[in-house]
Amino acid sequence: MRTARDAHLALRVVALLALDRGMRPAPVAASLRVTRQTVYNWVDRFDAGGVRALADRPRRGRPSKLSLPVRRFLAWSMLQPPDELGYPSVSWTVPLLREHLRHWAGVRVSGVTVRRTLRHLGYVWKRPRYVLQPDPDRARKKA
Repeated sequence: MRTARDAHLALRVVALLALDRGMRPAPVAASLRVTRQTVYNWVDRFDAGGVRALADRPRRGRPSKLSLPVRRFLAWSMLQPPDELGYPSVSWTVPLLREHLRHWAGVRVSGVTVRRTLRHLGYVWKRPRYVLQPDPDRARKKA
């Protein structure tokens, strides 16, 4: 279970193995915190198509507001310093990127969407680290 890539699939296989060992569907369902009908559905899916039929089916979600051209624009924008584009900042922030996308691309997106897109583009946010230069008179002051 610790090395399984798909936890949902592993859970379904564990349920089927418990049923195969003689456990009743109700206790199996209770131990896995699913309904008894869900366990029966997994049995039917396994009988119809084997282990592969137990995997999650592809699902549709809402299409992203960030189309390919907008994602490319965001990637291009990340390469530009915001102060060169007229913003009073030297580094990009999520609120600033949201405003930038709203103004130039006409797209209103949440901060979560911007963060997710940046992660997919390979960006990682880190706090800036301020490094002070060593005091040239430290040795004299210490004495």
